[in-house]
Amino acid sequence: MTYNIVTNYSEPTDILVSISQEVPILMPSLLFMIVIGVSMAAYFAQERRYGRVNIWSSMTVGSFIVSIIAAIFYLIENLVNLETVVMSLMTFFICALIYFTTDKD
Repeated sequence: MTYNIVTNYSEPTDILVSISQEVPILMPSLLFMIVIGVSMAAYFAQERRYGRVNIWSSMTVGSFIVSIIAAIFYLIENLVNLETVVMSLMTFFICALIYFTTDKD
């Protein structure tokens, strides 16, 4: 069994691909942490600026950002699979649907 060392990689993305193949849950969990971080940032920014918050607008913003990141990661071969991209897009559409159909007050 051969081990991959840093000198075997020619590009920085090769390291990410190697890690994501060894630990398949890494990239989906990274995307989940980004969704939570962006949503919390948007939530507290709304609270500070307007004095009231809408959790669904914050979740819509966070899931939109992660959908874009997941689509970019999908373009790099073997970094993120198609199911992860579809799940991030479905999360965005569900959050947006709930945000646009609920009362804003």
